[in-house]
Amino acid sequence: MFENMKKKRLKATFTTRSAEVVKRIPKCDVVELNSTLEPIISQNKRERIASEEQIADMILGK
Repeated sequence: MFENMKKKRLKATFTTRSAEVVKRIPKCDVVELNSTLEPIISQNKRERIASEEQIADMILGK
């Protein structure tokens, strides 16, 4: 997936801000990318919640 998306990217140094559509990403690639990122985002959420719960009872600043 990474190599596929790498071919479609535009270098930030070559892009300018405009309303013109420069490149379109097919819906199937968006769906595949989302399904690839979903487990990573879920893991990050679980880790964030766990760390918040861990420090919830701590007194900070003493």
